[in-house]
Amino acid sequence: MSTASAIPVQFPDSDYEDGIYYPSSDGKPLAETGIHVNALLMLFHLLNIYYKFRSDVLITGNQFWYWEKGNPKARRAPDVMVVAGVPKEPPRRSYRMWLEGNTLPAAIFEMSSRKTIEKDLGVKFQLYERLGVHEYFMFDPDRRVLRPALQGYRLADGKYQPIPMIDETLESDLGLRFRIEGQILRLSDRQSGKPVLFPSEEAALERERAEEAVRQAELESRRAEEAVRQAELESQRNKTLAAEIERLRNEVAKLKGGQP
Repeated sequence: MSTASAIPVQFPDSDYEDGIYYPSSDGKPLAETGIHVNALLMLFHLLNIYYKFRSDVLITGNQFWYWEKGNPKARRAPDVMVVAGVPKEPPRRSYRMWLEGNTLPAAIFEMSSRKTIEKDLGVKFQLYERLGVHEYFMFDPDRRVLRPALQGYRLADGKYQPIPMIDETLESDLGLRFRIEGQILRLSDRQSGKPVLFPSEEAALERERAEEAVRQAELESRRAEEAVRQAELESQRNKTLAAEIERLRNEVAKLKGGQP
């Protein structure tokens, strides 16, 4: 994935540009059901956590992407979109590609449902392929319209080719692996295998680590105390043995008529 420096750019604070209206909202619901909304938001948050130290990666959620200046109808609002090589800040009202060095999304994610599946597999698939979006993922969180429920495609010679599922995960050129957990997608680092955790999960893991460290310290303390007791016991045994040896020597001496 590109690590290019962020492009210096001024973003308009209005939906109008050169007298042309580029809406920042279509007034439609975020997703079909609460299940789909949750899947979208969880993915959005996990991607932002993964890229929190990258100032040149933009993550958007349900935000309009305009790819043709002067044509506000040339737009889509992907559920989640990852763009590499553009500044993360400040927030945009919409993603107008001509203001971003014509930088294409590196990956787009759609939460598929009965209402969206035809477009997800049809016009969106064809559009993202034609425009050159490197990777396209579809996820069906309630497993009603996609088999398998997670599918990915990657551009090869200008055409989308399926990304093979390996051990129930999809590998992305974003440097991530994606797998289904319940009704959301979980992420892990492709190279290290380390999972991407929510702050609450990270805090719980830190507590577990701290508790385990305390348990180990207590165990070591008990072992040390036991070692001391064993040493004291051994010392006492040695003293008893030495006293017995001395007594026996005295007895032998008396039997021989000698003096102790």
